[in-house]
Amino acid sequence: MFNYEEIAVSMLPRRVDKVLDFGCGNGLFCKALKKMAKKVYGCDLDAELLEKARKSVKGVSFEVAQSDGKTQYKKDFFDCVYMMGVLEHVKDEKATLSEIWRVTKPGGSLCIYGINKGLFGFLDAGNIKFRFPRIHKFLYLALFGIEKYEKEFVRKRARGMQGDFTLGKKWHTHYSINDLNILLDGRFKIIRTFHFGLFVPFLLPLQFIFDIIFSKGSDVVKKLVRLDQKISNPRLSYLFIVQCQKC
Repeated sequence: MFNYEEIAVSMLPRRVDKVLDFGCGNGLFCKALKKMAKKVYGCDLDAELLEKARKSVKGVSFEVAQSDGKTQYKKDFFDCVYMMGVLEHVKDEKATLSEIWRVTKPGGSLCIYGINKGLFGFLDAGNIKFRFPRIHKFLYLALFGIEKYEKEFVRKRARGMQGDFTLGKKWHTHYSINDLNILLDGRFKIIRTFHFGLFVPFLLPLQFIFDIIFSKGSDVVKKLVRLDQKISNPRLSYLFIVQCQKC
């Protein structure tokens, strides 16, 4: 829906050796990274998603990460690490960033895509499950059924997850640049920022409804999304991408 992947890839230095997509999910973003790096790696807590990734994305090395964010990669291994919509889903952000610092080469890059503390952040649908758990369960069951609910919010607990959050996470976190600097703790310095999107909390549900009614979605909503992406303001925008450098 949003072209954040294109923006994020543009931050990658051309033709680096090794890149990691931390929290890669089904591996789709790894396809874009393959055009920019000699070797692409992906890791995630969700073993089932990684199985799908291995089948659909060839030439990428996938690994299951631990619930505490630890990986099996060597120290100073990657030229660049991406966290695309991941940081706000983990319980211990500092521990996760510490692991990423460990596996990133000195002077290497870290790109984080996340949710900004913007004007309409209080409308984040991702926090319904925390604010109104009973309503969330009712709506989820009505839309997706008991089997998918059990898979996402019951069976995943054995792998340290609840839905797409690590266990113990109590909020879909939004960040200011100052918040990120505190979490990075001097290990990485932010060298580039990009804020975009203002009406995302309104456009996402609208897109979801149109996707259900019309299998290809709505061209009108897509145009609105493209226009919304041009709204860039550090205080108001809903989304951000930052490029950091390992100190």
